[in-house]
Amino acid sequence: MKAILRLLPVLLLTALLVTGLSSCLMKEKVVELVLTGTTSAEYSYNDITEEYDENVVLDFTEELNQVLEDADISRDEIESAFLVGVEYGAISLTGHDWTVSGHIQIERDGTGFQDLVIYTDQSIEAALGKRLSAPLETAGVTVINDAMNDFLAGDSPVLTLKLLGGNVTPDPSAGDPIVFTWKAWLTLQLTVEQTLEVPDPF
Repeated sequence: MKAILRLLPVLLLTALLVTGLSSCLMKEKVVELVLTGTTSAEYSYNDITEEYDENVVLDFTEELNQVLEDADISRDEIESAFLVGVEYGAISLTGHDWTVSGHIQIERDGTGFQDLVIYTDQSIEAALGKRLSAPLETAGVTVINDAMNDFLAGDSPVLTLKLLGGNVTPDPSAGDPIVFTWKAWLTLQLTVEQTLEVPDPF
């Protein structure tokens, strides 16, 4: 099981190229960049019961700091950071299909898990190779957004994602275990302000 965080700019700046004007005047301009980030967690399950419970620790601080370093962006340049969506899907399935219900939960620093996504009667086969969007639960969103705000303030939050299984149809057994790998994707949005020097046409 692993967690991966990558930030990709979704707003590109178009540079103004001026030729033949070696002494043109420059001015400073504050530009807002919108970045998206995706952190993912995989859960592998192989058992004979319908109640599965798997955790993945997400070290947002270490991952975000590395991404900011790679992008040459400092933490104090980030104006806001928040969760914009959650997707889930199956990346492997052994044997026949199953219909499952369950929760994707989030916890910060051992303070107790909160629901982030609740899904019911989901076919694993139908989710295979897919990224299914899901409505978000307010309590879980608050945990993530508060952690991101604290990161901007200099804190080092550690979040844990939990896959909590419920009803499974048909019932798994020793002769027919349920074997699959589930994956969850969390998409974050960050707003960054940078000051650039651009040619002044006047």
